[in-house]
Amino acid sequence: MSSADRSKARLVIRASTLIRILALSTSLAHYSGYAQPPHAGHAAPQAMPDRHASEIADFEGIAHPLDVGGMASIRARHLGAPVIVHLWGLTCAPCLAEMPKWGRLAREVPKGALLFIETEQISPSRLHSIVSAAGLLRAEHWVFSPVANEDRLRFEIDPEWQGELPRTLFITADGAIHGVSGDTDFKTVRRWLR
Repeated sequence: MSSADRSKARLVIRASTLIRILALSTSLAHYSGYAQPPHAGHAAPQAMPDRHASEIADFEGIAHPLDVGGMASIRARHLGAPVIVHLWGLTCAPCLAEMPKWGRLAREVPKGALLFIETEQISPSRLHSIVSAAGLLRAEHWVFSPVANEDRLRFEIDPEWQGELPRTLFITADGAIHGVSGDTDFKTVRRWLR
């Protein structure tokens, strides 16, 4: 095959890939309710209902919904004392595996020293089941609001954080943050809280 033929073949592959991407983005936009304005005679697509929006009230007593601006208020309330914020998710196996260790740690440290943020859309009953089994019902829990802009919220929580889990934030008494991603080193956490 000549170099001209190879160039044409690459061009065809790129064009077909671009067509697939455009088709996928159009179908996703239509599915999410944000499609282009309808053509004459066609009804506008309706936005998909947010199945968790009606459940926000059910989190009362277990967790608070975290939206943009929420992390600033959390940091302000905890100013003057060090606090550890642990970010976890339902689909993160290491997160779930270490929850009982967080439960044991919560019994050793002053109330308010640990705070947990669940970053995925989780049902109130599933959240209750996980934190109850881990012995963390008395801890402070937050969940990403189903209406939050997740990218902005992640940046507000920690500008260095790209969404990897688990992630632990060490927040000093003066509000400075040091974030660590990956499995938790509980010896370091205990030492830091002393």
